[in-house]
Amino acid sequence: MDLKIKDIIPRQILDQNGNPTVEVELILSDDSRHFASVPVISPNSPIKELRDENAKDKYNGKGVLQALVNIDIMITPNLIGIDPREQQKIDNIIKEIDLSRDLINVGANSALAVSIAVLKAGAYIDKIPIYSHVTQLLKKNYSVAFAPNLAFPTPVIILMEGGNKNSNNLAINEFGIIPLGIKDIREKIRAGSEITHKLKELLEKNKFESGVGVRGGFIPNLENDQTALDLITEAITQCNYDPKGEVGIYINPNMSDYYIKERQLYIFPHQKLNDKTLNIEGQYKELLEFYIDLVSKYTIVAIENAFDKDDWPGYSAINPLMEAQGRFCIVDELVNNDEDLIEKVVKTGGTNMVALSTQGSGLISNVLSNIAICKKNNLKIMISDNTTSTGDVISSHLTIGTQSELIKAGSLYNSYGIDKLNEFMRMITPEMARKILNINQ
Repeated sequence: MDLKIKDIIPRQILDQNGNPTVEVELILSDDSRHFASVPVISPNSPIKELRDENAKDKYNGKGVLQALVNIDIMITPNLIGIDPREQQKIDNIIKEIDLSRDLINVGANSALAVSIAVLKAGAYIDKIPIYSHVTQLLKKNYSVAFAPNLAFPTPVIILMEGGNKNSNNLAINEFGIIPLGIKDIREKIRAGSEITHKLKELLEKNKFESGVGVRGGFIPNLENDQTALDLITEAITQCNYDPKGEVGIYINPNMSDYYIKERQLYIFPHQKLNDKTLNIEGQYKELLEFYIDLVSKYTIVAIENAFDKDDWPGYSAINPLMEAQGRFCIVDELVNNDEDLIEKVVKTGGTNMVALSTQGSGLISNVLSNIAICKKNNLKIMISDNTTSTGDVISSHLTIGTQSELIKAGSLYNSYGIDKLNEFMRMITPEMARKILNINQ
């Protein structure tokens, strides 16, 4: 089909937390409509979203009306009449309109919504799944090719939360599980669901009152982080999964929050050592010793953001230790949307896996460019999309289309992660779906 962009309609919708965000409706010349929406973009992201901060009387200044105006006035007139399959060309036009590194002029939320809608429209024209279109773009624009098979990732399921964003006393930002030793995507998801509900049961049994955190994980007040790890291990084993062979543990300390730059020192609270709860204090060497002890006691298969984002010696020290045991040392804010930093990570050997997201990159072409660099340098990839949800499942298609190893979609206790994982279920062929029905009969 020879179709072109006819119009782009922006609108303000609500995300899962009831806050405004951007949605666009891209209309092609055959009047087909293609929707895309973006979750909240973190203030720590290298790209910057636009919020109506001067209009405090509406949505407490969190509205996105200016972002919508920018789509209508700055972006749409420059894209009408273009074939949406020209993803890189369209994204470059948006960059040229914005003229900033962080997309602050048009707004990263404006740019990203349009870019995702363009990707979906391009797949529609070629009558292929979105993930297949992603694979084609990687091959066409970045010379990255895969074997033509449907490879599902392993989901990182968030179970508990702590850190500065939550009101409890857990220091580790995110605790989760990774069912690496389970092959079928449906069984991986089943394990995540069962363990999530078992953990809730254990928290209630032990009278640990808990609400739900910013990413959908439980936020109990526990004496220390090791108590959280003990409860997660118990939930795994009580669900009859092997912590050593089937379902491992994931942690994200987000250690930049605990680094005192003036003193060049980490102060990491609420940790249990020698039966005492205390602060871990020191530089990367002391923290490294703590991680080695933690990994030896628990089946931790992945640590994300183990050090401050500029602590290259720390990452270079821990990565070989994790890699030697077949585990993941993941960096996130260290490299997102910065090709030079990804290259530096490769040279220093500071990681074996990079977390990438649309919310950290701003445009689909930026995500694909970063993924191409990782693939060419044999770095594994985790697509990270566990911020607020809008129901858009583009990250599921990016994960499949780029054959990334992991996807961090969020919690299974609410729709933070469920939308993305259900999309994987829909990708399963009718033959595969009926095969499992026959097995279970």
